[in-house]
Amino acid sequence: MQDLSEEISACAPCESVKHVYISQVGKVGLTGVKMRYRCPFCYYTISVDDMSRGYPVVCAGCGKTVQIPPGKFDPGCIIGDFVILNRIGAGSIGTVYKATQLSLDRQVALKILSPEYTTSKGIDDFLREARAAAKLSHTNLVQALAVGEEDGICYLAMTYVNGENLKTRLRREGRIPVDEALHIAQQVAEALYYAWDEAGLIHRDVKPDNIMTTDDGIVKLTDLGLAMNQSEWREGMEISGSPSYMSP
Repeated sequence: MQDLSEEISACAPCESVKHVYISQVGKVGLTGVKMRYRCPFCYYTISVDDMSRGYPVVCAGCGKTVQIPPGKFDPGCIIGDFVILNRIGAGSIGTVYKATQLSLDRQVALKILSPEYTTSKGIDDFLREARAAAKLSHTNLVQALAVGEEDGICYLAMTYVNGENLKTRLRREGRIPVDEALHIAQQVAEALYYAWDEAGLIHRDVKPDNIMTTDDGIVKLTDLGLAMNQSEWREGMEISGSPSYMSP
Protein backbone atom coordinates (compact mmCIF):
# COMPACT_ATOMS: atom_id res chain seq x y z
CA MET A 1 0.00 0.00 0.00
CA GLN A 2 1.22 3.54 -0.75
CA ASP A 3 1.85 5.88 2.15
CA LEU A 4 -0.70 8.62 2.82
CA SER A 5 1.28 11.39 1.13
CA GLU A 6 1.37 9.40 -2.12
CA GLU A 7 -2.33 8.71 -1.92
CA ILE A 8 -3.14 12.39 -1.46
CA SER A 9 -0.98 13.34 -4.41
CA ALA A 10 -2.66 10.74 -6.59
CA CYS A 11 -6.07 12.17 -5.73
CA ALA A 12 -5.20 15.78 -6.53
CA PRO A 13 -7.82 16.02 -9.36
CA CYS A 14 -10.64 15.76 -6.83
CA GLU A 15 -9.25 18.81 -4.99
CA SER A 16 -9.68 17.21 -1.60
CA VAL A 17 -6.81 15.84 0.46
CA LYS A 18 -9.41 13.78 2.31
CA HIS A 19 -10.33 11.77 -0.78
CA VAL A 20 -8.07 8.78 -0.12
CA TYR A 21 -8.18 5.25 -1.45
CA ILE A 22 -8.87 2.62 1.19
CA SER A 23 -7.06 -0.51 0.03
CA GLN A 24 -6.86 -2.58 3.18
CA VAL A 25 -8.94 -2.73 6.37
CA GLY A 26 -7.03 -1.38 9.34
CA LYS A 27 -4.27 0.42 7.39
CA VAL A 28 -5.21 4.00 6.73
CA GLY A 29 -4.40 7.49 7.95
CA LEU A 30 -1.87 8.98 10.30
CA THR A 31 -3.51 8.08 13.57
CA GLY A 32 -4.87 4.57 12.86
CA VAL A 33 -8.36 3.25 12.31
CA LYS A 34 -11.00 5.08 14.35
CA MET A 35 -14.18 4.21 12.46
CA ARG A 36 -15.62 1.47 10.27
CA TYR A 37 -18.32 2.01 7.66
CA ARG A 38 -20.25 -0.41 5.47
CA CYS A 39 -20.15 0.40 1.77
CA PRO A 40 -23.77 0.85 0.62
CA PHE A 41 -22.93 -0.57 -2.81
CA CYS A 42 -21.01 -3.78 -2.06
CA TYR A 43 -21.18 -4.09 1.76
CA TYR A 44 -17.38 -4.02 2.02
CA THR A 45 -16.14 -2.79 5.42
CA ILE A 46 -14.28 0.48 4.94
CA SER A 47 -11.94 1.50 7.77
CA VAL A 48 -10.92 5.15 8.12
CA ASP A 49 -9.33 7.44 10.65
CA ASP A 50 -11.02 10.46 12.22
CA MET A 51 -9.57 12.80 9.55
CA SER A 52 -11.69 11.12 6.86
CA ARG A 53 -15.06 11.46 8.63
CA GLY A 54 -17.44 13.54 6.54
CA TYR A 55 -15.40 13.17 3.34
CA PRO A 56 -15.56 10.87 0.28
CA VAL A 57 -13.31 7.83 -0.06
CA VAL A 58 -13.00 5.16 -2.72
CA CYS A 59 -14.19 1.71 -1.63
CA ALA A 60 -11.60 -1.01 -2.21
CA GLY A 61 -14.39 -3.54 -2.65
CA CYS A 62 -16.22 -2.01 -5.61
CA GLY A 63 -14.15 1.02 -6.60
CA LYS A 64 -17.04 3.45 -6.12
CA THR A 65 -16.79 6.74 -4.26
CA VAL A 66 -18.47 6.55 -0.88
CA GLN A 67 -19.33 9.47 1.40
CA ILE A 68 -18.16 8.70 4.93
CA PRO A 69 -20.64 10.12 7.49
CA PRO A 70 -19.36 12.66 10.02
CA GLY A 71 -20.68 10.82 13.07
CA LYS A 72 -19.51 7.50 14.45
CA PHE A 73 -23.10 6.41 15.02
CA ASP A 74 -24.65 7.51 11.74
CA PRO A 75 -26.41 4.93 9.52
CA GLY A 76 -23.93 2.49 8.01
CA CYS A 77 -21.33 2.83 10.74
CA ILE A 78 -20.10 -0.40 12.32
CA ILE A 79 -19.65 -0.94 16.04
CA GLY A 80 -18.39 -4.37 17.03
CA ASP A 81 -20.48 -6.92 15.12
CA PHE A 82 -23.26 -4.43 14.39
CA VAL A 83 -24.02 -2.00 11.56
CA ILE A 84 -26.24 0.92 12.59
CA LEU A 85 -29.46 1.48 10.64
CA ASN A 86 -31.16 4.39 12.43
CA ARG A 87 -31.65 6.04 15.82
CA ILE A 88 -34.58 4.75 17.89
CA GLY A 89 -34.37 6.90 21.01
CA ALA A 90 -32.47 7.60 24.20
CA GLY A 91 -32.40 5.67 27.46
CA SER A 92 -31.27 6.53 30.96
CA ILE A 93 -27.55 6.28 30.24
CA GLY A 94 -27.30 5.93 26.48
CA THR A 95 -28.76 6.17 23.00
CA VAL A 96 -30.52 3.26 21.30
CA TYR A 97 -30.18 2.44 17.61
CA LYS A 98 -31.76 -0.10 15.33
CA ALA A 99 -28.92 -2.19 13.94
CA THR A 100 -28.10 -5.39 12.08
CA GLN A 101 -25.89 -8.02 13.67
CA LEU A 102 -23.53 -8.94 10.84
CA SER A 103 -22.59 -12.44 11.99
CA LEU A 104 -26.19 -13.62 12.38
CA ASP A 105 -27.94 -11.25 9.95
CA ARG A 106 -30.63 -10.22 12.44
CA GLN A 107 -32.03 -6.90 13.59
CA VAL A 108 -31.29 -5.78 17.14
CA ALA A 109 -31.65 -2.74 19.35
CA LEU A 110 -28.13 -1.46 20.05
CA LYS A 111 -27.61 0.71 23.10
CA ILE A 112 -24.49 2.91 23.11
CA LEU A 113 -23.28 4.20 26.48
CA SER A 114 -23.32 8.01 26.64
CA PRO A 115 -19.88 9.72 26.71
CA GLU A 116 -20.49 11.19 30.18
CA TYR A 117 -20.78 7.67 31.57
CA THR A 118 -17.65 6.30 29.89
CA THR A 119 -15.51 6.63 32.99
CA SER A 120 -13.72 3.58 34.31
CA LYS A 121 -16.46 3.06 36.91
CA GLY A 122 -19.25 3.82 34.44
CA ILE A 123 -17.96 1.29 31.94
CA ASP A 124 -17.47 -1.38 34.61
CA ASP A 125 -21.00 -0.82 35.91
CA PHE A 126 -22.48 -0.89 32.41
CA LEU A 127 -20.76 -4.13 31.45
CA ARG A 128 -21.52 -5.81 34.77
CA GLU A 129 -25.22 -5.01 34.68
CA ALA A 130 -25.48 -5.88 30.99
CA ARG A 131 -23.99 -9.29 31.61
CA ALA A 132 -26.36 -9.84 34.49
CA ALA A 133 -29.30 -8.87 32.27
CA ALA A 134 -28.10 -11.32 29.60
CA LYS A 135 -28.79 -14.16 32.01
CA LEU A 136 -32.49 -13.26 32.14
CA SER A 137 -34.98 -14.77 29.71
CA HIS A 138 -38.63 -13.85 30.16
CA THR A 139 -41.50 -13.06 27.81
CA ASN A 140 -41.95 -9.60 29.29
CA LEU A 141 -38.28 -8.60 29.37
CA VAL A 142 -36.25 -7.44 26.40
CA GLN A 143 -33.53 -10.06 26.03
CA ALA A 144 -29.91 -8.91 26.19
CA LEU A 145 -27.98 -10.58 23.35
CA ALA A 146 -24.42 -9.26 23.49
CA VAL A 147 -22.30 -6.70 25.28
CA GLY A 148 -18.89 -5.31 24.43
CA GLU A 149 -16.49 -2.41 24.14
CA GLU A 150 -14.64 -1.07 21.10
CA ASP A 151 -12.26 1.90 21.17
CA GLY A 152 -13.87 3.22 24.34
CA ILE A 153 -17.42 2.76 23.01
CA CYS A 154 -19.53 0.48 25.19
CA TYR A 155 -22.55 -1.17 23.63
CA LEU A 156 -25.35 -3.55 24.54
CA ALA A 157 -27.32 -5.46 21.90
CA MET A 158 -30.90 -6.39 22.77
CA THR A 159 -33.87 -7.97 21.07
CA TYR A 160 -35.46 -5.51 18.66
CA VAL A 161 -39.10 -4.89 19.57
CA ASN A 162 -41.38 -4.01 16.68
CA GLY A 163 -43.82 -1.77 18.52
CA GLU A 164 -44.00 1.46 20.53
CA ASN A 165 -43.49 2.56 24.12
CA LEU A 166 -46.26 3.74 26.40
CA LYS A 167 -44.98 7.31 26.43
CA THR A 168 -45.57 7.59 22.67
CA ARG A 169 -49.01 6.03 22.95
CA LEU A 170 -50.09 8.22 25.88
CA ARG A 171 -49.07 11.34 23.98
CA ARG A 172 -51.16 10.21 21.03
CA GLU A 173 -54.24 8.85 22.85
CA GLY A 174 -54.18 10.68 26.16
CA ARG A 175 -55.22 7.66 28.23
CA ILE A 176 -55.38 3.86 28.12
CA PRO A 177 -58.58 1.94 28.98
CA VAL A 178 -58.57 0.62 32.55
CA ASP A 179 -58.75 -3.06 31.62
CA GLU A 180 -55.83 -2.75 29.22
CA ALA A 181 -53.82 -0.65 31.70
CA LEU A 182 -54.25 -3.37 34.33
CA HIS A 183 -53.14 -6.00 31.83
CA ILE A 184 -50.02 -3.96 31.03
CA ALA A 185 -49.27 -3.45 34.73
CA GLN A 186 -49.61 -7.17 35.37
CA GLN A 187 -47.09 -8.05 32.65
CA VAL A 188 -44.63 -5.44 33.93
CA ALA A 189 -45.00 -6.80 37.46
CA GLU A 190 -44.30 -10.32 36.21
CA ALA A 191 -41.12 -9.10 34.54
CA LEU A 192 -39.98 -7.30 37.70
CA TYR A 193 -40.72 -10.32 39.86
CA TYR A 194 -38.81 -12.62 37.54
CA ALA A 195 -35.74 -10.32 37.52
CA TRP A 196 -35.82 -10.18 41.32
CA ASP A 197 -36.51 -13.87 41.91
CA GLU A 198 -34.03 -15.11 39.29
CA ALA A 199 -31.12 -12.72 39.73
CA GLY A 200 -31.90 -10.33 42.59
CA LEU A 201 -32.05 -7.43 40.11
CA ILE A 202 -33.80 -4.14 40.92
CA HIS A 203 -34.80 -2.25 37.76
CA ARG A 204 -34.88 1.27 39.31
CA ASP A 205 -36.25 3.01 36.21
CA VAL A 206 -39.78 1.77 35.49
CA LYS A 207 -41.62 4.45 33.47
CA PRO A 208 -43.72 4.72 30.27
CA ASP A 209 -40.58 5.30 28.18
CA ASN A 210 -39.27 1.87 29.18
CA ILE A 211 -42.46 -0.12 28.68
CA MET A 212 -43.06 -1.27 25.13
CA THR A 213 -45.94 -3.13 23.55
CA THR A 214 -45.37 -5.30 20.50
CA ASP A 215 -47.69 -5.50 17.51
CA ASP A 216 -48.99 -8.72 19.07
CA GLY A 217 -49.90 -6.98 22.33
CA ILE A 218 -47.02 -8.41 24.40
CA VAL A 219 -45.56 -5.99 26.96
CA LYS A 220 -41.76 -5.70 27.12
CA LEU A 221 -39.89 -3.98 29.95
CA THR A 222 -36.72 -2.39 28.59
CA ASP A 223 -33.64 -0.45 29.70
CA LEU A 224 -31.79 -2.17 32.51
CA GLY A 225 -29.15 0.56 32.39
CA LEU A 226 -29.81 1.58 36.00
CA ALA A 227 -30.53 -1.91 37.30
CA MET A 228 -28.48 -3.16 40.21
CA ASN A 229 -28.13 -6.38 42.12
CA GLN A 230 -29.68 -6.45 45.56
CA SER A 231 -26.43 -7.80 47.02
CA GLU A 232 -24.64 -4.58 46.01
CA TRP A 233 -27.03 -2.29 47.85
CA ARG A 234 -25.47 -0.35 50.74
CA GLU A 235 -27.03 2.16 53.09
CA GLY A 236 -26.18 5.68 52.02
CA MET A 237 -25.60 4.76 48.38
CA GLU A 238 -26.41 7.30 45.68
CA ILE A 239 -29.97 6.88 44.42
CA SER A 240 -30.54 6.57 40.67
CA GLY A 241 -33.70 6.81 38.60
CA SER A 242 -36.02 9.22 36.79
CA PRO A 243 -37.21 11.86 39.33
CA SER A 244 -40.75 12.05 37.90
CA TYR A 245 -41.30 8.33 38.53
CA MET A 246 -39.35 7.76 41.76
CA SER A 247 -40.87 7.24 45.18
CA PRO A 248 -40.84 10.39 47.38
